[in-house]
Amino acid sequence: MLPKKWDPISRGAKLGVASLVSAVLLLGFINRTKDSHTEVFEGIMEWDSMRTNFYPNGKCFVTRYDYLGSQNASTDLNLRRQQTGNPHALWVKLRGRVSVVGSDSRLGGSYKRELQSTEIIDAKPTQGCTQ
Repeated sequence: MLPKKWDPISRGAKLGVASLVSAVLLLGFINRTKDSHTEVFEGIMEWDSMRTNFYPNGKCFVTRYDYLGSQNASTDLNLRRQQTGNPHALWVKLRGRVSVVGSDSRLGGSYKRELQSTEIIDAKPTQGCTQ
């Protein structure tokens, strides 16, 4: 009979780590699928020198989303803005996706969410939040 091989990590610890890894992967998958659906948004889209901000329902001091643009040129509000004479702000109604809460390390700031448009329902020039 061969001597039993010494194993420094117990079987319980291995099962615990495997369970933890499985749970993290499952939560990541759930978060990813939850993040990928689209919603209808209406509010002020405002351009400044560093970023494009979206203020839901035109409430300038409540919450702000960073606008990322669109994967399709026909649904990109940056192009729609150019077509309307480059106003400082647009009142928009769009269908889009929002990200989870995050931060922007490049600019040292943070944002509540990032918004990407998938359909432009309406867009017209308006007065912005920070003129």
